[in-house]
Amino acid sequence: MGNALSWLMKTFHWEKIPPASYRPLRGTRAELAAVCSRTREQAAAFARRHAIPRVFTDYRALVESPDVDVVDICATTDSHHEIAIAAAPHIK
Repeated sequence: MGNALSWLMKTFHWEKIPPASYRPLRGTRAELAAVCSRTREQAAAFARRHAIPRVFTDYRALVESPDVDVVDICATTDSHHEIAIAAAPHIK
């Protein structure tokens, strides 16, 4: 807990992009704690490649998780707003 980040993936092409933007956080207290995708297999494969400990298939469960402090929404424009609204009550 504390400074745990999460990465939400919406479509398969995101799965191919490494979380390079998080590299500057290495060696800090922040960690990439979870990934979310509608397809468990794709999220699990991405999590294995990048040593991410938790996988979600429902963004609502991810934003409600007490282990996640910050959510980076990497989703298409049509769903970004919905996910952001879901995360807001959890101050993420």
